Amino acid sequence: MEDWSKSAVPVQIVGEDTRCGFLGWYPKWLQILASTKAYVLIYGLIGMGHFAISSYLTGTITTIEKRFKIPSQTTGIITSSLDVGYITVIFCSYLGSHSHKSRWVAAGGIMVTIACFIRVLPHIIYGAGQDAIDLAYNSTSDISNTISNNTRSLPMCGVTDFSEDCSESITSIMPTAILILSQFFLGIGVSSYWSLGVAYMDDNSRKDKIAVLVSITAFLRMLGPTVGFFLASFSLEKYIDPSLKPKIGINDPRWVGAWWYAWIPLGVFNLILCLFMAFFPKTLPRAAIRRKDLVEPPKARKSFKDFVETLRRLLNNKLLILNMLSTLFYMFGMVGYWTFLPKYMESQFQQSASRANLVTGSVGLVFTGLGLMVSGGLVTIFKPSARFLAGWNMSVEALDAIGHYLFILIGCPLHNLHGTQNPDYSWNLTAECNSHCNCTATVKYDPVCNLETNMTFYSPCHAGCNSYTLVNSSKIYTDCSCAGTTGTVISGSCPVDCSQQFLTFVILMSILRFTSSTGRAGNSLIQFRCVSPDDKAFSIGLIELCLILISFIPGPIIYGIILDSVCLVWGQTCGKQGNCWLYDGKRLRFNLNVTASTFLLIAAFLDLGVCYYAKGLKLYDDDINKKKGQKEIQPGEKKADEELDELLVLRACQSPVTLKKSDIVDH
Repeated sequence: MEDWSKSAVPVQIVGEDTRCGFLGWYPKWLQILASTKAYVLIYGLIGMGHFAISSYLTGTITTIEKRFKIPSQTTGIITSSLDVGYITVIFCSYLGSHSHKSRWVAAGGIMVTIACFIRVLPHIIYGAGQDAIDLAYNSTSDISNTISNNTRSLPMCGVTDFSEDCSESITSIMPTAILILSQFFLGIGVSSYWSLGVAYMDDNSRKDKIAVLVSITAFLRMLGPTVGFFLASFSLEKYIDPSLKPKIGINDPRWVGAWWYAWIPLGVFNLILCLFMAFFPKTLPRAAIRRKDLVEPPKARKSFKDFVETLRRLLNNKLLILNMLSTLFYMFGMVGYWTFLPKYMESQFQQSASRANLVTGSVGLVFTGLGLMVSGGLVTIFKPSARFLAGWNMSVEALDAIGHYLFILIGCPLHNLHGTQNPDYSWNLTAECNSHCNCTATVKYDPVCNLETNMTFYSPCHAGCNSYTLVNSSKIYTDCSCAGTTGTVISGSCPVDCSQQFLTFVILMSILRFTSSTGRAGNSLIQFRCVSPDDKAFSIGLIELCLILISFIPGPIIYGIILDSVCLVWGQTCGKQGNCWLYDGKRLRFNLNVTASTFLLIAAFLDLGVCYYAKGLKLYDDDINKKKGQKEIQPGEKKADEELDELLVLRACQSPVTLKKSDIVDH
């Protein structure tokens, strides 16, 4: 080994810039965080928290629709409002590109915590709602008394004085505004995470290891949706007001779960992680050592002219633009499923909201995480070329498109709701047997089942029922003109067995999640390497901004419109359209999956262009060293260099002083 004692080259370790702490507080025990491994862990866990927050909203969105009587198009607007706040990413990535990136991420996390706390307000202000109260007993001792008091509100045949309480009509507006505000705050908060957080990781890592680090953080983030959907499943099993005893079961479509349960815990969890993120140094010690001999050009002053020049430079990068467009179309194709997958499972396969969230979080997302880990490891070991990675992305996107076309064929048989379909595809609930019952639009959804024909009716009124009896606290309706020979129906929807179709859907979805996720590490790697290091953070911000404007804002709204367009039966409150109670399953499968598949195919076609322009792109340290004419580091030499870095980091963490190579000659 070279005699370093004769070297006069000093190794400068800048105190505050490479030490963990905050505002002059840099304790020795905290320096354990001054490593790439610690950053990857904290960064991944913060991302897990962000994904848990988003997936928890997705998992509870159908319950929010029922609670506040809002259509899917409105919930799409709520979802998209996150990305309105996220537009700040372009400015965040530019202004923070040469600043303390980890503290920008931590500051954004504070906004995320505030957003979580805001989301509890609709429940605090408006409570469970009168509908949920009407469907529950205050205690087991007053069951008969409660039913007796509510007899006038039962939607029976011939009841003409059925009235509505419109005092809560404003609750469909204000909760929506509160949720939109929280989403806006959340968008501002996560903007620094996605732009500056990943740039910080790439700045402080070896280039040949960034693929596996990206995959590790992506895997940790993928645990977030699993956590979020599990929390949603747990919460929705609880009734919205724990003090009430519901008359109905969890599988009843009128069930309103405790959608608000997890917002406070998620906010506190995010806040704790952000405090750790704020302690990371501006530059990790080992990265500072590796760059000690590099002479960096002076940084351009932040100005509007420099902003425009940087933007022009990126827009002229054909490889970046094609890779970005492929990502945009891929995300647009998938955003509908990410937003409405639990709702899709509920409507297509007759699953409860709790079960739909449980399957979404435990099965599909686990396979996504596995795909990310496997692909990241393979890229790190075999170091495939940029052209190969782009070709693989194209293949898995095409496979994803084919899989979504197959989803059109997987669904339950036609629903068993009594009525006929009108020429405009709406559902006519009035038939000859109930035409005399005066079942107006004000009749609330209260399904009953005729077990003889396995036919579900929208309400006892629509079944033509004139009376009921109480058996073990359950209502049995009699003298029903639409109920065949028995003339009897029971409360609740008729059971529909969709287990086989649901299992087939879950298996195919898991396979597609695994294969499609294997292309994300390569896609990110090409994105990082096709621009100069100084433009990296800004290029990430540019791509994120385009994702917002083209995919994430219009996507949920458009897919929400698609869902609303195939609604058969709308709820109505005080003369206004509320949430949808029944969808046309066949048209929903076709419209949703054809839309998704089309955009996935466009993404695959654009990756052809990425394949063409990616030829010769250097992705790894060895390739970059060769390009610069430097000697390739051999395995043995690399190990010694890493051992030197570790010792230097240890010394640097103990004291922010200047070290010389002569100080460690014995090593």
